[in-house]
Amino acid sequence: WVEVDVLKEYNHISIIYPRDNYVLRKSNNLSKRAQIIASNIDQVLLIVTISQPRTSFGFIDRYLAICEIYGIEAILLFNKFDVYNKEEKDLLDEYVALYKKIGYKTLVGSVFNNETIKEIRHIFSNKKTLLAGHSGVGKSTWLNVLVPDINQKTGEISEAHKKGKHT
Repeated sequence: WVEVDVLKEYNHISIIYPRDNYVLRKSNNLSKRAQIIASNIDQVLLIVTISQPRTSFGFIDRYLAICEIYGIEAILLFNKFDVYNKEEKDLLDEYVALYKKIGYKTLVGSVFNNETIKEIRHIFSNKKTLLAGHSGVGKSTWLNVLVPDINQKTGEISEAHKKGKHT
């Protein structure tokens, strides 16, 4: 949060307030640098998938640890339920049971399920929410459903790598 002095020639930031909280992303390289990707948020909706693309426990746990450190509520949305086979649905049940058992709110659904859409709208109501997850898990698709005029580009999962393509 900042205060801005609006001047004729330019705008000037006069005060920068301290962040209430933030979420970091560590650099992939060996520099040991970190980047703040969001601040002053109420919650994180972490969108994860069992396949197309697969989200690992490690990725989920890193996000949950960051949220715990900074006192940010984390909600897990297990997305793309409608495309899973029997084996993937069994794995999904294991993931959901595990994270519920340790106290996290978990949702299972897809953008094609009206109940899920209603629940997500309710979760977002009057909250500053970071939408997070791997490329290809459905973040942009969810934004298009929730904010119809936003028109975020979406794409198919890479056939070669079975991951999102950063459209």
